[in-house]
Amino acid sequence: MTGPQYYIFLAFTCLCQAFFMGLLFLLAGYFTPASYDRKGQTQFTLDRLTRLWLPVGVFIFLIDPFIQSALISAGVLPSPTGLPMTTLAFLGLFTNPLGGLGFGPLWFIEALFFFTLIYVCWRLIFKNPSKTRSIPRNLTIALFAISLGAVSFLVRIWLPIGYVLNPFGFQLPFFPQYIAFFIVGIIAFRGNWLMTIPTKTGTLWLRLAVILIAVFLALLSFAALTGTASLFFGGFNWQTAIYAFWEQAFAVSISIGLIIWFREKLNTQNRFTKTLSENSYAAYILQAPILVGLALGLASIEMPLVLKFLTVAPIGVALCFVIAYLVKKIPKANRIL
Repeated sequence: MTGPQYYIFLAFTCLCQAFFMGLLFLLAGYFTPASYDRKGQTQFTLDRLTRLWLPVGVFIFLIDPFIQSALISAGVLPSPTGLPMTTLAFLGLFTNPLGGLGFGPLWFIEALFFFTLIYVCWRLIFKNPSKTRSIPRNLTIALFAISLGAVSFLVRIWLPIGYVLNPFGFQLPFFPQYIAFFIVGIIAFRGNWLMTIPTKTGTLWLRLAVILIAVFLALLSFAALTGTASLFFGGFNWQTAIYAFWEQAFAVSISIGLIIWFREKLNTQNRFTKTLSENSYAAYILQAPILVGLALGLASIEMPLVLKFLTVAPIGVALCFVIAYLVKKIPKANRIL
């Protein structure tokens, strides 16, 4: 895909990728200490094994091969054997962890398990929880964002965006942020930061995030005019450096801004939002086969890609939550999902 549509989707992808997974790791880190304190080491670890690794195993061995098969049959992916998708070739997808077999979007759950396992080890070594730390000042937050940008740039000199560590499915160029945000989440819990950060601080960083979006659009326009978009994603050059620093500054500012904005403006729950919340984990796990099936089913419909995306995306989200709700009705599925 080239032309304006390419840069529209690139803008959407980059803005989302810059912060949304890091924010999820921050929130996961925030809720980890309380769960550990409540359940204890053994029960906490067993719970993580059940709720994290069991869905991963189901996805790898029961879901992903069918997704791969459907994509190969549709001509979206090449056959790993170079042959049509026969029964024998399909069975081969179950035994090729470096090729057709994969974690898909569940790489997040996989990484989260490793992070929490490291946290368990840390708690075993240091018996007492980390000390309560005061809310960081704006200057400290800014220095954190700058430092994270520097680390991201150094990593991307050798590992450009798009590099994936197989067979784990980890996109290592983004992991400095994921690791840092998870640790910040743990520290934030002890200090009760998310509930005590002043509203004016959240407003300040949210406004900065809006400014950084404008900066990103200016960079994207420059890349489109000069045909240098790929230079921003890795290598020893100023484009990679400026993008890495922009990305982490935006991730920090938008994360703080959104958390405080939701705390102040949307800190309520009704029956509908409660249902969505209860089924969000299952919807995340089940999203891949649902969205792939929907995309393949609607592939023959001719319309501009942006319009198709705006039309299909709400349908896909709705289907994920509806099917998740139904799956959780299966006996004992609720204990895992």
